[in-house]
Amino acid sequence: MNAKKSFYRTMLEEKKLMHKTFMVKCDGVTHIFNVERMVALIEEAPEEEQVKVKEVFSYLDFRNGDLMHYLHFLAECYVMMNYQTA
Repeated sequence: MNAKKSFYRTMLEEKKLMHKTFMVKCDGVTHIFNVERMVALIEEAPEEEQVKVKEVFSYLDFRNGDLMHYLHFLAECYVMMNYQTA
């Protein structure tokens, strides 16, 4: 792959978080995510959403915040928006 790595991918690789996995529970269903999948979802998001995510990544990095906590939050939002049951 010769394409330039995204800001998100580079930051998470530098922090050695790309191999991490985590679970999100919603409506009694457990969804398993890994950081690689979350990066792919961010990279596929509309440009305006990517700008906001980049702002939060940068803020958390500057403040020594927990990027995994933020990725978990994004995964929860993704599950709520895409896997709601009737």
